[in-house]
Amino acid sequence: MTERARSVLLALLIVASSLSMGVGTVASTPTGNETTFHVTQGGQCYEISTVTSDEDTVEEFYDYRAGAGTKYGSYGEGAQAIQDNQVSHLFVYEGAEGLSLVMLHDDLNESDGGAISFDLSGLPESREWVVEDDSYENPDDNFDHGATSSSIDWMWASNRTDGAAVRGLGDSFDAITVESAFGENSWAYQDRDPQWPYAENETDWKLRSGDGTEYDLTKGQQLTIEKGSCDDDSGPSAALSASPQTAQIGESVSFDASESTKGGSAIAEYRWDFDGDGEAETNTSSPETNHTYDAADSYDASVTVVNEAGNADSATATVTVEKAGSTPGGNVTYLNATAVEVEGTYRAVDLTLGYYTESGYGQSRYVEENVSGTTVVHIEEDYGINGTVINLVGLHEDEFPGEADSQKENPRLDYYAETIKPHPVTVVVDSVTEVENGTYEVTFVADNPNEETLSLSNSTFSGNVSGEAPEEFPSGEQSVTVTWTPDSDDERAVWTLNRSKFGQSDATARTATAGELSGSDDSPPTARLSAPETGTMSQLFYPLDASGSSDDDEIVTYRWDVDGDGEVEWSDDEITSFKPYNHSMDPGTHQSTVTVVDSAGQTDSETVSYTIEKVTPNATVEASNETVAVGENVTFTASKPTQAFEDLDHFGWTVGETDGPDRTTEWTTAFEEEGEQTVSLVMRTRVGVENVVNETITVKADDGGDGGDDGDDSKEGGFDDSPNRGNTGGGLPPASPDGNDDEHDDSKAIAPLNDGDGKVGSIAVRAASASANPEINVTDTAPENVTAPSADADGFAALSYLNVSGGERVLFNVSTDRLGEASASADAVGLFRHDDGEWSAVETAHVEKTNDSHRFRANVSEGTFAVGIGKAVTSVTDLSVGSESVKSGESVEVTATVENTGHADATRKVELTVGGEAVTAETVSVAADETAEVTFTHALARSGVTELGVGDASAEVMVEQATTDESNGVETTTPGNSSGVPGFGIGVALVALVAAALVALRRQ
Repeated sequence: MTERARSVLLALLIVASSLSMGVGTVASTPTGNETTFHVTQGGQCYEISTVTSDEDTVEEFYDYRAGAGTKYGSYGEGAQAIQDNQVSHLFVYEGAEGLSLVMLHDDLNESDGGAISFDLSGLPESREWVVEDDSYENPDDNFDHGATSSSIDWMWASNRTDGAAVRGLGDSFDAITVESAFGENSWAYQDRDPQWPYAENETDWKLRSGDGTEYDLTKGQQLTIEKGSCDDDSGPSAALSASPQTAQIGESVSFDASESTKGGSAIAEYRWDFDGDGEAETNTSSPETNHTYDAADSYDASVTVVNEAGNADSATATVTVEKAGSTPGGNVTYLNATAVEVEGTYRAVDLTLGYYTESGYGQSRYVEENVSGTTVVHIEEDYGINGTVINLVGLHEDEFPGEADSQKENPRLDYYAETIKPHPVTVVVDSVTEVENGTYEVTFVADNPNEETLSLSNSTFSGNVSGEAPEEFPSGEQSVTVTWTPDSDDERAVWTLNRSKFGQSDATARTATAGELSGSDDSPPTARLSAPETGTMSQLFYPLDASGSSDDDEIVTYRWDVDGDGEVEWSDDEITSFKPYNHSMDPGTHQSTVTVVDSAGQTDSETVSYTIEKVTPNATVEASNETVAVGENVTFTASKPTQAFEDLDHFGWTVGETDGPDRTTEWTTAFEEEGEQTVSLVMRTRVGVENVVNETITVKADDGGDGGDDGDDSKEGGFDDSPNRGNTGGGLPPASPDGNDDEHDDSKAIAPLNDGDGKVGSIAVRAASASANPEINVTDTAPENVTAPSADADGFAALSYLNVSGGERVLFNVSTDRLGEASASADAVGLFRHDDGEWSAVETAHVEKTNDSHRFRANVSEGTFAVGIGKAVTSVTDLSVGSESVKSGESVEVTATVENTGHADATRKVELTVGGEAVTAETVSVAADETAEVTFTHALARSGVTELGVGDASAEVMVEQATTDESNGVETTTPGNSSGVPGFGIGVALVALVAAALVALRRQ
């Protein structure tokens, strides 16, 4: 190298050195996001954060000193804040040079001495032991280090510490294992000669987290240290519903366990016990299935939900099966809580009523005898303090009294049962006063928000409390003062209200313990409250969640002001709910407040704001036929409601001024006059918002042929000319045909639908013209030169393949059993066309549901088709951030666009990752062939360029470190690097400059 080259290089290095040092040194910022670790011992997992301190490195934090004038131990201010007499601490320290595992034994100023041996394995290969306490010449301690392991024997005398720190936990490793031996089990006691004199002293072992939480560890038991959070091994929570709850023999019952939650791992299996005998009849991976009962009885069907960790939970739904021929669903219509409509002639209509009196739940019967035609039975007398509900209707055709010929349970019984319950009586501790040494007067306050006096028998005092607990509770507040002389420091004075007679859990008020009242410090509780951002005026249960509240002892009462008027509506558990329409909530922003009370009577409150929206009910109404003959039955079906039908205050059918049935989504009727007829579905929410959806059909004169269709059989009503049509609708055979149809004519072709598992249903194709000869060929595999669809690429799974010629319209059935096996609903079924190597959806109409199948209609032309089940195919296509630069600690808004290219609606859980680690998740619903946005708000703590991700999309945000200029107290902002280019700071720039200079010199 020439002298000139050396001079240039030396100048560049000097510049680099001076720029990097600046006027004063600045500690580098720790990188990475591995700041959470978990320690596992004896089946217990403890999640810890890192310990940090004002000292930059772990060496400065520990500050080990040895030699004359020292105590041979840890002098660091941060370390001494953790030290404790005869306690060994294990923790992870995060400093300027990375992550370190720290072992800190005893207290420098109070130690009695001790001995510990550790064998560590699984250490990162690049790790470095930066602190060895002790490390003076000829030390008593033994440090023996291998490639990824270390064996250490510590011995210390009184008023000293021992310990060590190994740096490098930010590097790759699977799990660090620690084998320990304390005191008389240590090497210093067992094998050292002479035996260490302090080894007999007991030393506890504790794990410490960065938030100050400490966990007791078991000495001598192996533990492991790993990055990240503890695995969630909690079990699933099962939920089950059945529809219909009352069915006939042979009628398919749908079971739905989709409201079950997975727990710590994904749900692996659903085990179905349909008859309640304790044995599963079938197992599925889908939360939905169907079953048909062959005997009349009441069945407690159950599902057992098993997650991938092997944890399980079960839920039950009761199904009443009645003998064939009984049609209670068609003969009994529940109009509201206290009225039913009965169609037919009966010896007696027997109603079972439910209600709550001042003493609890009660039942009685109301009988209407000798009814015929259409009869409305209305319970006018109010038996209960908060209303009455009809639980069950029994129909007696000939004999009464006796067993009913058929019964129908109130389909909204769960809802009405909640509405008739009285408001719960609550109890709180009002005050605790010491009247003499060790004796207290405790004042409880019970609140009955009802107008009636309620009786709560079996309510009790516990603890050494004088007197008997009251059992009668008049309206309003009632104060009860008792004398309490505790027998121990752990005792509390407790009043428990037994509310089981009103279908409510017990309410309990309890004091602090006697020991806490006698002088220990007791901090007040901290209230935390959350709620969904939006709700609707007619929502049945709007949830409020205060489960995040905390106290150093326990929270005994949650007082709820749900409508923000400053008055407590009730006291309840940590999670409650209310009905917005009961609190006259108009659309707009509202507030609810929770006040938490601890056992010492201390309180804290928090308020949450949310938006209540006005929602207009809507639904889709379809007719089974667009054109019918006079007197011919036509079925109108309501589906896809914007608000669940069962949550509406009213929904029912009308034709002009004539009312049809209420609270049913299907209505089959016939018209006696020609012309256009309009059927209306009237929907009304609980707050009175009403909407009407109309469907119009054409009624033609009955010409004695195929429905008066003037010879054009292309309409649905004239699909089949056979005189023996039975109940298959349109002449199609049942959903499981034998493949033979000797009576069909040449204007259509009929064939069974099959897949690899057997029969699917049947299909008929209508001729495109009078001269056409329609043909249909059905296969269970894709035809030659046709690529079978895949759910990911094409958004559906094929059931059967069709080659159609000479046809213009198909009508096909898919059996309910086959849909149940595929865990699919009728809405997911469709016809798909193959053309030029691509599959596309054909507009498909759901015509009607028969006893054993669903019927569909679609227009076709010559070509290859598939009957299939639509699948959801979702992906994150875009990710945007509200700001490309934020200060440390500030929140950034992240918006992800989720696209569904499939042919079924999707509900997907998406996670936000920061630096590759999931930090939060949201659930988003995306309709088929649509997109939806989901927004996260998250605070970013680390300075520098931070990568945010949702799905496969990512974005970067510059996080600037907020610092304080000590010369004038003004806060300034220091970017994570000094360059305007992310990741290109001064250091990188200078290295690049030096490299460029060397290249230039070499070229010279």
